[in-house]
Amino acid sequence: MVTKVNGKRINIHPAYKDSSGETLPSVTMILNILAKPALIHWAWDLGTKGIDYRNAFYENAYKKMWEGLKRDIKGLMKSANNYGELYLKKEELEWKPII
Repeated sequence: MVTKVNGKRINIHPAYKDSSGETLPSVTMILNILAKPALIHWAWDLGTKGIDYRNAFYENAYKKMWEGLKRDIKGLMKSANNYGELYLKKEELEWKPII
């Protein structure tokens, strides 16, 4: 990738070259050329649901992350509660190695 800084052209990404020295296109350049019709349908589908496609990915990622955190916290609380009950009953805690 080439960009300008203070009027000077600077190579940010090194060029890929084959054994004969010919410059090859990067994977990103090739993928940018390919048509992505599924993305158009995905954006249209979100629009029909009133969802802004620019925020959809992040909202979904945060939702999944939050659901995972809630699940993990519930599991930890259940484990702590179980061990607390055993402690109060003066029962021996059984530690099992996981490996």
